[in-house]
Amino acid sequence: MARFARAEDPGAAVAERLARALERIDAQRGPARLAVAGGSAAAALGALRRGLRAGVWGRLRLTWVDERCVPFADAESNRGAAYRAGHLDPADPPGLELPLFLDGEQPAAAAARVAAALAGPFQGGLDALLLGLGEDGHIASLFPGRPFRRPGDPLAFAVLDSPKPPACRITLSLALLATASYPVLLASGAGKRTALERLAQGDPALPGSALEALTVVTDQEVPERRVHPGDPLHGVTLERILTRLVDHYGWEELARIIDINCFKNDPSIRSSLTFLRKTPWARKKLEDFYLGHPD
Repeated sequence: MARFARAEDPGAAVAERLARALERIDAQRGPARLAVAGGSAAAALGALRRGLRAGVWGRLRLTWVDERCVPFADAESNRGAAYRAGHLDPADPPGLELPLFLDGEQPAAAAARVAAALAGPFQGGLDALLLGLGEDGHIASLFPGRPFRRPGDPLAFAVLDSPKPPACRITLSLALLATASYPVLLASGAGKRTALERLAQGDPALPGSALEALTVVTDQEVPERRVHPGDPLHGVTLERILTRLVDHYGWEELARIIDINCFKNDPSIRSSLTFLRKTPWARKKLEDFYLGHPD
């Protein structure tokens, strides 16, 4: 369920939150992996870039949550607009940037290229998201009322019939977005209020409702859903569960207790979280053990 934070300047608040999170990830695990939306989210990216400690931006692996299939010079290009506005600077590049669409590409070819790169340098997962929210409640190019889960959980795919123009887009999948341990959504203005209220209520028709530990930073007052006090995992993220168990037992003993391959073969927090978020039965085994041994 999404958690909400109100801020007079949501863009600045998001940039500060993400900067500290990316610095921790970089220090603990190596280069962080971030996917960002266009619009106001891309504007916050500029402040984030300038606010990171030296070296972190130069190691960062950056991509976009979605992109319209238009040339870089087109006003509709998320990536092009970010560079033209100065939020990104060719003279100050991240360690790696993965564009979702290149001039002249066919949508299927773009999606295949992106999926291959996500499986390679991005290791099939993300650490952080900087999302925007449409007035209809869409994130990336995943729209309410349209199937936002795809067979086989591809990392990225082409959307050829977007309800918002332009119709052709490349989007990261919900399965990939769900691998991020630090997802943040930026939403400003009264026009987003209805979508924010639906998100606060956990409306399953909204793709954002499926993102664990989503933090929404907004300038709107949004009443949050009350959660049953008997939910023992309320407010406890999967990353916190795994980290506490590894700290307590170590990988070898944890693998002996919970027979999951990701704990046995060159285990890491990052790779295990990616596997657990995509594998419900394995996640349930871990959470059930945690509930029986919370200390």
